[in-house]
Amino acid sequence: MERVVRDEIVFTVNSPGEVSTWLAPTVAALKRLAPDVKATVFILPCLYASGTELDVVRRMPGVEAVVSPRESLRYIVGGRLPGGWRPTGRGAVVFLGGELLLAALLSKRLGYPAAAYTEGVMNAPAAFSRVFVSRESAREQALRKGVPKDRIRVIGDLMVDAARVAKDEAERREVSAPLTRGDERRIVAILPGSRPYELRHTFPVMLGAAALLARWAPGLRFVVAVSPYTTREALARGLEASARWSCGDEKNPASASEPVLSPPGALERLFASDAGGGTLVDATVTTPEGPVEVTFWRGPSRVVMAGAALALTIPGSNTAELAAWGVPMVVTMPLSSPEEVPLDGVLGYIDKIPLIGRSLKAKAVLRAVERTPFVALPNRIAQELIVPELRSTRLLPREVAEEARRLLDEPEVLKSMGSRLVEVMGAGGGAEALVRETLKLLQP
Repeated sequence: MERVVRDEIVFTVNSPGEVSTWLAPTVAALKRLAPDVKATVFILPCLYASGTELDVVRRMPGVEAVVSPRESLRYIVGGRLPGGWRPTGRGAVVFLGGELLLAALLSKRLGYPAAAYTEGVMNAPAAFSRVFVSRESAREQALRKGVPKDRIRVIGDLMVDAARVAKDEAERREVSAPLTRGDERRIVAILPGSRPYELRHTFPVMLGAAALLARWAPGLRFVVAVSPYTTREALARGLEASARWSCGDEKNPASASEPVLSPPGALERLFASDAGGGTLVDATVTTPEGPVEVTFWRGPSRVVMAGAALALTIPGSNTAELAAWGVPMVVTMPLSSPEEVPLDGVLGYIDKIPLIGRSLKAKAVLRAVERTPFVALPNRIAQELIVPELRSTRLLPREVAEEARRLLDEPEVLKSMGSRLVEVMGAGGGAEALVRETLKLLQP
C-alpha cells in the first residue's frame, strides 16, 4: 500500500514569552485553518528559559509532538532522532523563538523550507523563504539585515492575537467574571514573572508596594497572576523573599516568627490542580511594609487583564498583552542583583568564570540596561515613554507605590494611557496570516 505523507509544521520556541504569545496563537490558527497538518514543537536551548516550557507546550491544545532543548540540539547538530518523534517527510520549519541559526540548520536537516517571525532581528537571511514581521519598522530593520524585499510579509503583532482582547465592555466583564465574582473593587494586577530570579527580586518590591497602596488607597484589590511556568517551589521562595526583603530601606524585615502566607495550605490549594478554568486563592502575605491581602489567580492571564484598572509588571511579553487590553501599567525592574539577569550571546555566560565572573556579568547587565532607552514593549514600539518604567539598583516599594497611586488618582490619565497602548499595539490577525503564508511553502 502507498504510504500517505502527512504535512507537518515544525515550530521552534525558547522561553515563556515566545511560547505564550507567539506559539499559542499560531498553533490555534493552524488548527482552525488546517486541522490535518501536524504541529511539532522544538524547544531550543535558551538562557531566558524558565525550565518549565516543555510541560507547558505538552499541555497546549493542537500540539502533537514536543522535543526538549537537549534532544533538539542533538538532532540539529548530530542528527540523533528524539524519542517519540519522526519527521513526516513533508513540511516547513517556522521560527518562533530561539536562535535563528539553529532554526536554519533544522530546516536544512529536515529538507523543509523555513520561515521566521521576528521583530526585525535577523541572521542567516538566505535560509528563510519567508520572514514575517509585526510592523513597518520591523520590516525596515529586516531589510537592513539583508532580507530580500520579496520575502518579507508584514502580518501584525502575534502578541495581540495571544491577548485575545474582548470585543466590548460586556465581553470584558464576562472574561473577568471568574475573578471578580461581584467584587466591585478596582483591581491592581501584579505580574511578577516566572523565572526564579524575578520572583526573588521583583516580586518582593511589588508586594511591598501593594502593602503601602492598601493603606494609602483603601478599596483596591490586589491580584497576583501566577504564570503557568511558575512552580510551587519558585513561588514559595519568592514569598519567603518578600517577607525578609530589605534594600537599605528604613523598614525592618518581618519577624521570623510571622507566617509568610496565611491561611496555612494556601499554596497547596493554588497548585492542587491544573484545571483549565483556573484556580483562585485568597491569602494574606507578610511584607516588611505590613501584611497585605492578595488574591492569587493561577489560570489564563487574560482573566486578570480583563478586570484590571492598573498593573504592576516586569518587562517582557506581558507588557504587550496588557497594552493590547489597554491596561495602564507601572513597569518595575529592580537591579539589586544584576548578575542574575540573563543576557544575549556570549555575555550571558561570563558569570561562569571563576572569581570574577559574577562581577563582570553585573557590570555588563547594568551597562546594557543603561544603553536601552525602553524596556516595556509598548514604549519600545512607540519609541516614547507611554507607561512609566522604574529601573534601579535600589528600587524601593515606596517608589513603585507612589507611581501607582499617582496614576490611580488621575482617571483621565489612566484612560488616555490605555487608549494610547491599544493604538500602539495595532490590530490582531497576524497568526492566521502567518499560517496561510506558511501553508503555501509546503511542497506538493
